[in-house]
Amino acid sequence: RRAAAARQDVTDGSLRSKPISQQVRTLEFLAIFCFSTVQLTHSNLYIGSVNDVNAQLAKKTGSAGDLHFVNTVVSFVIPMGFVAVPAITCSIRRFGNIGTVQITN
Repeated sequence: RRAAAARQDVTDGSLRSKPISQQVRTLEFLAIFCFSTVQLTHSNLYIGSVNDVNAQLAKKTGSAGDLHFVNTVVSFVIPMGFVAVPAITCSIRRFGNIGTVQITN
């Protein structure tokens, strides 16, 4: 009952009031789709190459002894990205989708 009542209350012209077929044809969807495609590719490439990049940097700077520690820290920090979800949600509420794309980019 609550879900039906909530659906009836959403008539303010927001994306939530539109069917999915209309939502995917909006500028907001296109922006988030493009952003997500680029960022997901970027993050996957980074995750796949971070140890090699760190090894090259350690070799150039002469800090190869710290490489294992750095790689260990990075392997814990990268998966903790979910901690940023509340900040992203707050940003979307305050600045909208396009504003959040600008902030997080």
